[in-house]
Amino acid sequence: MASARSFSEEQFQEACAELQSPWLLGWNWQVESRGLTIYRKLHRPTGLYEYKFIGTLRALPDLLVDIGMDLGYIRRQIPQVTEAYETECDGETVTYMKMEFPFFVSSRDCVYVKQRRDLDFRGRKIQVVLAKGTSLPQFPERPGFIRVRQCQVKLAVESDGHNRSKVLIYWFINPGGWIPSWLINLLVKVRPPEAGGKRA
Repeated sequence: MASARSFSEEQFQEACAELQSPWLLGWNWQVESRGLTIYRKLHRPTGLYEYKFIGTLRALPDLLVDIGMDLGYIRRQIPQVTEAYETECDGETVTYMKMEFPFFVSSRDCVYVKQRRDLDFRGRKIQVVLAKGTSLPQFPERPGFIRVRQCQVKLAVESDGHNRSKVLIYWFINPGGWIPSWLINLLVKVRPPEAGGKRA
């Protein structure tokens, strides 16, 4: 259940620390693209993969964090998202998102809570967004949809000078049931825009 304590101070501090010195023991390099290096690691309980994106982007930190909180950007990047909205519950921002697929792929929905913080970490200004799946009676399961219960996202950003940002993103989603690899690849490749501070 969501509450004002869904994320601890320690979790925000850990995100800042990892931005400074990424923890990659057990993670496998996948690819480098436009300033980001992608790593993944097997999540043994589910057989799925966790992902990390580490590097530098040509955009200001404020823009990247705004995008991390922006449902409109997600809807533009993932056309399968047919409904998404936010509401306040117990002092936190809760998001509902629905994804519909054709033919043999079951549609999904997800309820998650997210929080943004600006921190002074060892004299450095770092912005962090944390998000994770939650369960609330205000969002009952819908017939015909698989509820995504396990999802976790972490974004940590700081200025790297000259309109560039140092970035760390952690991403794990258990979609529940079978889902095609092309869709997983689409979700993994969603990334913020660069240069000029304009959104796609």
